[in-house]
Amino acid sequence: QAAYVHYTENIYVGYKWYETRYLNNEKAYKKAVQYAFGYGLSYTKFSQKMSDLRTDSTTGKISFDVTVKNTGKRAGKDVVQIYYTAPYYNGGIEKAATNLLDFAKTKSLKAGESQKLHFSFNREDMASYDEANGGAYVLDKGTYKIQVKNNSHDVIASRDYKLADKITYGKNNKRSSDQTAAVNQFQNAEQDGTKITYLSRKNNFANYKQATAAPSQKAVLKASLIKSATLAQNYKNTLPKTGSMPTTGKGGNLTLADVRGLSYNNKKWDQLLNQMSVKDMVNLVAFGGYQTMPIKSVGKIGTHDFDGPAGFSSFFVKGLNTTSFPAAVMLASTWNKDLADQRGKAVGQQGAFGGRNFEYYSEDGTLAGKLAAKEVAGAAKYGVYAYIKHFAMNNQETNRMLGLMTWSTEQAIRENYLKAFEDATKSGQAHAAMSAFNFIGNRWCGANNALLNKVLRGEWGFRGFVETDYYSGGFMNATEAIANGNDLMLSTNGSDNAKVTDTKNPATVKALRTASHNILYTVANSGAYAKGNYKKGQSVLWDYQKTYKNYIISAAVVIALIQLLGLVIFKKKYLAKN
Repeated sequence: QAAYVHYTENIYVGYKWYETRYLNNEKAYKKAVQYAFGYGLSYTKFSQKMSDLRTDSTTGKISFDVTVKNTGKRAGKDVVQIYYTAPYYNGGIEKAATNLLDFAKTKSLKAGESQKLHFSFNREDMASYDEANGGAYVLDKGTYKIQVKNNSHDVIASRDYKLADKITYGKNNKRSSDQTAAVNQFQNAEQDGTKITYLSRKNNFANYKQATAAPSQKAVLKASLIKSATLAQNYKNTLPKTGSMPTTGKGGNLTLADVRGLSYNNKKWDQLLNQMSVKDMVNLVAFGGYQTMPIKSVGKIGTHDFDGPAGFSSFFVKGLNTTSFPAAVMLASTWNKDLADQRGKAVGQQGAFGGRNFEYYSEDGTLAGKLAAKEVAGAAKYGVYAYIKHFAMNNQETNRMLGLMTWSTEQAIRENYLKAFEDATKSGQAHAAMSAFNFIGNRWCGANNALLNKVLRGEWGFRGFVETDYYSGGFMNATEAIANGNDLMLSTNGSDNAKVTDTKNPATVKALRTASHNILYTVANSGAYAKGNYKKGQSVLWDYQKTYKNYIISAAVVIALIQLLGLVIFKKKYLAKN
């Protein structure tokens, strides 16, 4: 069984739709929008003055300052919101009328006090993704407006940046932030055989009715797409049965602590991985339920990997008393990067001491990405690797475990839904990610080579491990997952295909080795192996499987007692009546 959803709105999500649809139509805009994106109130008043742009045509760097002054009678903070408008050509690359570029919050300013905030970015940050000719990020020639706004709609100041010639960030001219140039990776997710029409700005959204019409009840997913989907009934090991078997179970005294701080490609990693048996690697990958397993052959200690976006929580660890933080959407509402950094540090400190919509920041990828990057980096200062999740396009709970297929354009996928993850990876240096339940096109995110290897690792340079969302079997399969870049299964008992099979195949063992390497590399460079935390000879932080079994047994006993109590009550009532 499978479900599907069509992202026919294309890139025009939230404020990007309203600001573009009602461009130069203020009356209709005011009727449709009560509070623009970025709207906020204060107990005082502020003025914001923007300097001229400073540009470097060689590097593509653009910078400017904004001076904020408290013109009211009370102390307060203000947010400076920076947006850009790219030149749009009718029928060309889809572009919203305005896009959040950056933001910053002032310190607390006394009445009459001023603060100058500096902004700097690369012009490539204003590029749009063009799916034509194999795909690339593109800066069209023309005038780019860089604007200081009160919100997505109300302009305070505007400066023009003129680009004489089109710039394509292709194979030999990648964006400076990319490891490899971006090319089309998700074209399979654009059409499902029912002829999806995506919203286009062409001729002022002339195709609006067609794009937003309800799906036909007769629309059926193309049979070939079901046959090739990563569904349970279709699983066949995609790894070729070729090559020589990697070394496993070789004796040695190297421990995980010995490779901490070494580069991922250092030869000592090969020596360490040679010491692991196939069983070691299978268990490390399979039992990722809120932990990473202890592995004696390499002296790896077990770690707690807690779930939850608002602080540490666990069903299994006794005496875990930590702070419950406000939801991510509240943090995003502050527009305060420093606060995000502080929250990340607070979580990191609690981790160092052992100590759904609400899990996401914002509809806007820039706002979400910049805050997520700060939180991830803040936690990392204390040795905590924070998982960025759910990767990617996990935007509804309905049918999420029925093989939910998400169909969208590559441009929308990249500009809207991957944007926050990209920033958290590049700027926040994230080393752990959780893949999503849903599919992109007909490929499950946990077995999606384009998503996990070509984009996350290839284009963005991610170095770490990817874990599934809660392992529930069904369309999930560990052998397929490790073959496509997902390293760890969030499984508590190793059942439902959570254990890798086909281990007589050298290619499978190589994939197991890569997955183990990714997990070990992240753990070795975390707080678990920081000086003062790790003691040589330590092998286990906790016996999770024992705890889990005790939990299940306890639950079974409680259920049995409830059933027995119900039987006693029923018997008493029956005897009383008879």
